[in-house]
Amino acid sequence: MSGPIDVIIFETEPPCTVCHRAAKVAKKIKDEYFGDKVNIRRISCLTPEAEEWDVQLAPTIVVGDMIIAEGEVPHKEEFKAAILEVLGEE
Repeated sequence: MSGPIDVIIFETEPPCTVCHRAAKVAKKIKDEYFGDKVNIRRISCLTPEAEEWDVQLAPTIVVGDMIIAEGEVPHKEEFKAAILEVLGEE
């Protein structure tokens, strides 16, 4: 895969506690394992992009083109595995 992959966190406005936790975990995983290979995007659940993904719960976390969690923060290892899968490094 060329270029960084997107990790999108669809969150409430203002971000709720769980949304903040999701962003914190995503940043930690990016910093510890992936660096420039990952781009974290925080997007409101009230945007057209959220509608395209049919977001129903916050946070909804998308890695590449797959939703990996809705309404919760995945465990660090699950999050990392999803990124590795999208990068083709599983």
